[in-house]
Amino acid sequence: ASFTESTKRKFIDLLSEMDSTIESVQSQEFSLASGGDEADQWGAERDKNMLLKMGDRAVAYRKKLLQGLQKISDGTYGKCEDCGYDIPVSRLIARPTAEFCVVCKEQAEKSECQIRSKLLHVNKF
Repeated sequence: ASFTESTKRKFIDLLSEMDSTIESVQSQEFSLASGGDEADQWGAERDKNMLLKMGDRAVAYRKKLLQGLQKISDGTYGKCEDCGYDIPVSRLIARPTAEFCVVCKEQAEKSECQIRSKLLHVNKF
């Protein structure tokens, strides 16, 4: 099987995992105890927040997997969304949902850091 076909199967398997995670988080969220002393309530609140984070991450990753499957279907999987060049297979193996090649991703992160730095500097004064 080709790399793209094996990636497609991997995405489908991961989608199933994300659906299970989301379903599990939703069912556990409603079953968390809300009584007890302050420590119990704090622990329950902490657990609820952790579950919500897990659910949010699963939903976000599920969205990326669906986008990846759409790209495979369109024939655009493995193309950088910025420059249009092929994303190296080694990067796709490490991060199958990669949207950008390493160069474009590094440039975007550098710009993001510069903007964040400027905002922090402006907000200090």
